[in-house]
Amino acid sequence: MSKHTGVDMTDQEKNEVLLKFAGFRYREGACDWLPPDQESTDTLYLDTPDLLHSLDAQAKWIYPKLYEVKLHQRSNIMNGQWCAEVFIRTPSGCIYRDTPAIAVADAVLSLIGNINAAT
Repeated sequence: MSKHTGVDMTDQEKNEVLLKFAGFRYREGACDWLPPDQESTDTLYLDTPDLLHSLDAQAKWIYPKLYEVKLHQRSNIMNGQWCAEVFIRTPSGCIYRDTPAIAVADAVLSLIGNINAAT
């Protein structure tokens, strides 16, 4: 199983994979993440987004990288869990989680794992 499927990864590791997918660059010496739209590495970027738990951050940084995002709640089937499907070239399949942000994040992680496995 691929490392980027989200299985057996800490929240920090998941967020780091999502940051890389969104185009952020990690600066070793400064121990921070530069957003894709920041050219200068001289400026400290203090607001590293939580792409695992924040739908707002996902909408800003991840959604533009995706072809489509589908999110709906399956209250009668899966005890109120949220189903997320994301698409780049192929769908991720429906990922069920307790919150919509984590459902989207894990669907993206699944898709990243599938893309990495195919290359």
